[in-house]
Amino acid sequence: MLLPRTICAQEYKITGTLRDLITEDGVDSVRVELLREDSSLVDVTMSVIPVTEEMIASNLRVARKIAKDGAAFTLNAPGASRYIIKCRKMGYETIVHGVEIKAEKVKRRVIDVGDIYMQKKFHQLDEVVVKGTMIRMYYKGDTLVYNASAFALPDGSMLDDLVKQLPGAEIRNGNVFVNGRLVENLLLGGKDFFNGNPQAALKNLPAYVVSRVKVYEKEGVLSETTGTDMGDESYVMDVRLKRQYVGTYLGQLKGGYGTEERYEGGLFAMRFDERQSFTLSGDFNNLNADNSYNQYGGFARSMQSGLHKRNYVSADYRFEPNGKLKLTANAAFEHRDDRLTQGTASETFLSGGNTYGRSQTNSSGRSIGGNGSVKLTLRPRSGRLYEMGYSGNYRHRDNSVASRSASFDVLPISESTESILDSVFMQPMDERIRSLTLNRLRDDVLAESNQSSHKFTAHGALAFQGNLLDLNGNFTHNKREQDQFDIYRLEYPKTEQAADYRHRFADADTRSYNYRLQGRFFWKYLNTEQANGQLTPGYTFSQHYASEQNPLYRLDWLGEGWTDGDSVQLGMLPSVREELLRCIDMDNSYFSTAHTSRHTLSLDWFYDKKLPKMGWLEIKSTLTFHHENARLRYQRFGKSYHTARHAWLAEPSASLRWRPIEGDKGGTKLSVMLKYNATNSQPNLRYMLDLTDASNPLFVTLGNPGLKNMRSDRLMLQLKRTHQQGRSLNTSIDYTRWHNQVAAMQTYDTQTGVRTSQWVNVDGNWLANYNLWYNVPLNKKKNLILQAQLKVSYLHSVDLSFVQDEERTSICHAGTIQASPKLTFNYSPAAGALFTGGVGLDWRNVDGEREDFVRIRTTDVMYHLSAQVPLPGEVSLATNFRLTSRYGFNDAALNDTRLLWNVSLSRTFRSFTFMLKGYDLLGRDRYTYVNVNGQGRIERFSNVLPRYVLFSLTWKFNKAGKKKS
Repeated sequence: MLLPRTICAQEYKITGTLRDLITEDGVDSVRVELLREDSSLVDVTMSVIPVTEEMIASNLRVARKIAKDGAAFTLNAPGASRYIIKCRKMGYETIVHGVEIKAEKVKRRVIDVGDIYMQKKFHQLDEVVVKGTMIRMYYKGDTLVYNASAFALPDGSMLDDLVKQLPGAEIRNGNVFVNGRLVENLLLGGKDFFNGNPQAALKNLPAYVVSRVKVYEKEGVLSETTGTDMGDESYVMDVRLKRQYVGTYLGQLKGGYGTEERYEGGLFAMRFDERQSFTLSGDFNNLNADNSYNQYGGFARSMQSGLHKRNYVSADYRFEPNGKLKLTANAAFEHRDDRLTQGTASETFLSGGNTYGRSQTNSSGRSIGGNGSVKLTLRPRSGRLYEMGYSGNYRHRDNSVASRSASFDVLPISESTESILDSVFMQPMDERIRSLTLNRLRDDVLAESNQSSHKFTAHGALAFQGNLLDLNGNFTHNKREQDQFDIYRLEYPKTEQAADYRHRFADADTRSYNYRLQGRFFWKYLNTEQANGQLTPGYTFSQHYASEQNPLYRLDWLGEGWTDGDSVQLGMLPSVREELLRCIDMDNSYFSTAHTSRHTLSLDWFYDKKLPKMGWLEIKSTLTFHHENARLRYQRFGKSYHTARHAWLAEPSASLRWRPIEGDKGGTKLSVMLKYNATNSQPNLRYMLDLTDASNPLFVTLGNPGLKNMRSDRLMLQLKRTHQQGRSLNTSIDYTRWHNQVAAMQTYDTQTGVRTSQWVNVDGNWLANYNLWYNVPLNKKKNLILQAQLKVSYLHSVDLSFVQDEERTSICHAGTIQASPKLTFNYSPAAGALFTGGVGLDWRNVDGEREDFVRIRTTDVMYHLSAQVPLPGEVSLATNFRLTSRYGFNDAALNDTRLLWNVSLSRTFRSFTFMLKGYDLLGRDRYTYVNVNGQGRIERFSNVLPRYVLFSLTWKFNKAGKKKS
């Protein structure tokens, strides 16, 4: 029985829509009650699916209910207060939804609570109704749907915090992966709202505005143009907002300051509706935080090495009033300051004894720049597509570098790199240290550069009878100018050769352009429910031109005032240009022009067939032929060098993909793929010049006119398995072999430490990889998830390091094994609580065939534990621990165990969030990088952020836009 309604002057209307959780259709005839906080009844109504009349004959109209529009309801509230909306219907779980009416914030006395989703009750035999728990994820056809309301998140959570909790989803290096597969784009409401910069949403879109997150294969622009499957689909994540936030202004302002003069600031504002969208974002900090976008929208959230300041502002706009017109534009400005202190410990594997190197570099740089782009898409009618675009960027950089390094035949002391270099550069030099030091070098560099680029694109597609003619082209122009000064002092303590002092100035100017024209015809020769076939011939022409002007001046040749021992300020030039021209170093100055043109013929074949009771089998093959002409003019030593080369290069590829489960055409549940591809390329013409480059006295390079073309072959087998219960498996194995691979053969002078390198062709290098990714929920609620990863690789390489005058009677090989297992868990026991943890191992082993080869083994063991817990007083605690142990490093100072501990406390009052966070509270953070191969190993380490405590305040806002009646 419905209560009578009494309208008063202060009454407010509460509107909303009820939908089924799975189908998203409206749920009709739901009893909707409005209750006070003491559960007393205020108003009651029934949800109604709207009725639309359709004309089915000249004089006959039929009324239909459109379930996809939802089931609407309207309630009357007598005044501003807190209320409870209770929704009940037989067969559905009872839903309770809170709403607060604030008189000063409500205009026109209407509050729209948006979509409210109702979940059907589930029954099992011999049991009562299963305990009411919101469904976290489900499949709707081939689409994986996450119900955002089922994930408990603390106040202040953003979209990336939600994504990290989604079963099977993870963020690796800023890229989003679902069930082990890379998400290629992030959409909002089914549209590319973020213009290729989805991190703006991941880091700034509040999680509370999200209704659904869908993951599916989205058809590409070619498929949309023809209306048939053209094989250009991409894997996307589609974020759907709650209805009440569509057309509203969302945003936040953030500011914070802490110890060690650390600070952070940020702004984000956005508005999104069906016609247009706008975002404005800013990032201001010296916490090494850096949002840098790649083609998939991924970014490195924080740079682990060095100290970095960043001021960044960007704006994006999209206008898409209908399916015929789309305009997107974006612009960004960035200013940054980077300071890095880096040490390097290296070891070169040689017969007769290895050699060692130590270096330390202090660099600082500032840069300022901006970029922008605009793109217009037109679809004047069905089967027509036209796109035009422009993008450009500019950046100015100032850099200074001070470095010192030394090479040894035996390490003088087994201490840190800094201690060793302090001993080497001490005056007077210890005689024992002198006898072991092959060379020592100081090098101070000052540089300034300007770089700009412009790119124009055009694309047109014409569809007819299910086929498509596709034409596209682009033109790119790049320009870079750089002035560089350096003072270089090289000494040979062991042999007491004369010191090599150089005071140099380089004035470099590089300009290039590229253009590319392509035409393809997509012939859909088969398109039935049982089979799909497509043949695509294509032709591409591309051209690349580059000119380099690199005059080098030896200022020390000017004589008095510019020689070793004189107090010369770095960055000074003689006042008269004739003086500068008098000291040009013709042996180490070079001028070049390179021109490469390529004609490409391609033929793609695609065939997808439904097998009798065995699912679907897809076959893809591509045969590509390139005819490449390359020319190089090079001037050096007062001479001109000319070289040219042309070749036919074939690059075939083929793949088989089997989806054995009936009804799973997309392969979402199970797919097996076998893939082969080959690459062919010509060597860089500069490597083929018959000359010696000794501009760096410690690294001399020789040309090789006899270099051959390179080829590689790669074979991969992949298995993907996903269960609707949340279990997912992604595993693959691949093998790559290189033929005539161009590599640097090095000859080492054991008396001076000088390396002489020559490019040569090498056979016998190959690489094998195995990858495993497994995700499994451990309980029925799916709030405890275990994830296992394993990466194993073996690299077989030719040993190309030799001692000068060594007799090379046979070729030796080296093998590098690397294994990286990782086990992690994710547990969300209650609202606002989240625990994650795991252990990982990175193990490397290098061994060679030479009798005197010393086996190298290094191991990194990493443990991590994170917790996010609600505390009394509506305070949220977040903390994480990372324990790292390292073994087997050349630099003894790196072999240790370190614990990194971060913690934060936050409290939200209405629209404001206060946060106190501490970074590296134990002061044990450090950055290290290790690379080991058959020729040697390099260990790098650098300065990191100091530990700090920072207080920040964030203001979040959302304001409803004006809506048409």
